[in-house]
Amino acid sequence: FSAERFRAREVGKLLGANFNYLVSTTIQDANSLDILPQVDKIRSPEVDRRISEMLERVERLRLVHEQSRRRHEEREARREEPRAVVALQPAPPGVDDEALSRA
Repeated sequence: FSAERFRAREVGKLLGANFNYLVSTTIQDANSLDILPQVDKIRSPEVDRRISEMLERVERLRLVHEQSRRRHEEREARREEPRAVVALQPAPPGVDDEALSRA
């Protein structure tokens, strides 16, 4: 954080004006809010580069998470159901162990 840059770019004034705009607006759709032109006043090539790097990191993490989740779901789908039910009953009369093992 650079206090000098903060003052020189009048970021406090910009944030205050945008805060007042957001508090007093009657716009219901957040996508219709018009705050980006004010933010452009404090942007610089360095800020743009850092934002782009952060967005690239977020995208890489999102892809890793997506792939990991897909592998996890595939593994779960292949896994046998751990809550399977086995019903046991006595063997029918006249059926021995050998006959049961062949069935």
